[in-house]
Amino acid sequence: MHKKLHLLLFIFLIAAALNPAVAQQDSATRNRNWREDIAYFRERFPAMDKTLTPFMFLNPDDRQLYWYSQKNSLDAFLAGTDKLYRSVDTLSDEAIMTGLAKLVALSPNAHTRLYLFRVRTVMNNVPIGLQWFGSELRIVAAPKNEQDLLGARIMAINGLAVDSVKRLADTLFAGEPSWKSYMSLYTLRSPQALKGLGVGKDANRLTLTLQLLTGITTVRTLDGRLSPQTGTLEAWKSFSPVTTNSDSLTHLLSGVKLPPSLRFTNRNYAWTYSAADKLVYLSFNRCENATDISFKDFTAKLIDSLAHLSYTRFVLDLRFNTGGDNGVAAESLKTLGTYLKDKKVYVITGPCTFSAGVVCAAIFKRYGAARIFGEEAGDGLVFLSEGGNVILPHSKLAAHYANGFHNWLFEPNFSISPDVVVPLRFDDYRKGRDAVLESILKK
Repeated sequence: MHKKLHLLLFIFLIAAALNPAVAQQDSATRNRNWREDIAYFRERFPAMDKTLTPFMFLNPDDRQLYWYSQKNSLDAFLAGTDKLYRSVDTLSDEAIMTGLAKLVALSPNAHTRLYLFRVRTVMNNVPIGLQWFGSELRIVAAPKNEQDLLGARIMAINGLAVDSVKRLADTLFAGEPSWKSYMSLYTLRSPQALKGLGVGKDANRLTLTLQLLTGITTVRTLDGRLSPQTGTLEAWKSFSPVTTNSDSLTHLLSGVKLPPSLRFTNRNYAWTYSAADKLVYLSFNRCENATDISFKDFTAKLIDSLAHLSYTRFVLDLRFNTGGDNGVAAESLKTLGTYLKDKKVYVITGPCTFSAGVVCAAIFKRYGAARIFGEEAGDGLVFLSEGGNVILPHSKLAAHYANGFHNWLFEPNFSISPDVVVPLRFDDYRKGRDAVLESILKK
């Protein structure tokens, strides 16, 4: 069967080479399909999404009207789709896909997006783990035959300085700067996405200019792979060797004693106790019930255990919590926060703290009087989520619209911005140090 398919494909390619009309007809079909997709997108997406036009909400606490956004992006969206429609003949598939993503990103709402990565992966990537440490982009996981890349700082991608490439990558996703930085971890390792952005012409490989840990500067070309998936694939998991595929990759921290934040990355939630520090630490990575125990039952058992422990500090670590269902955790966190009213309570946030993750931070601050440590969260406390997807008829790309309003401002000027900012530094990370937790223990 496979031999027959290969033979038919070979015959088609020969026919196209000998008869340009065959190739021209295929190109015409491709262009027509893209135009039909873009026209459908132009009609359906603005009709479903609420974030391309100014949006006002009534705050239930003071009964005042507030702007969520005064930005009117609809005109730019419609003009952009018209331009993209007219340009189909001259654009690569990658440029059209990134062009659609840029149009969706005109929304101020990070939940409004074209799925290229993360929740649905439709573009390729090179098999390395990337993480930001301030302005430094570092490789933390690499193929076993490329172990010398571990810890390397990426200086340029396809000949363009990495900060310039990131500015282009940021145009693909809406939201806070911190969330855009997180999402760039997908884009910056995708040859297809970068070709679409005009960074290189090869959709199958990336050329990286690297400064190795030895201090040597080198250039390495890596091949991209496409592994389509419809389940959420979190880039933050490459922070830890626990959630890095050890069959194909090696990790910078392999053999290093891991702090609690990197020890439990394979669990939705877990806790540990340090008698020496009088500390209870709860890692909460996903607002989703685990298969073995619900979050409600988990927190009930935790509270039972707390009654028998000598501790003065409690830490809720949400730095890797990109969300899920806040209904899974809301009431349990209220109960836990209230129980801890006589303790020193802290919440750790970071760029990956998003959606239901920021809701958890807000609830724990409100009911546990928690102080926030770490870096800015990836989402605000007023946002739109839920909604659904507009599926383009030919490419099957999914444009996600948001129409469920959320307001977690418990009082005027309520915020989950860090009380103490603790940036992530590479030197701490490579030594297995958690500077945020160390900062809390000094308080």
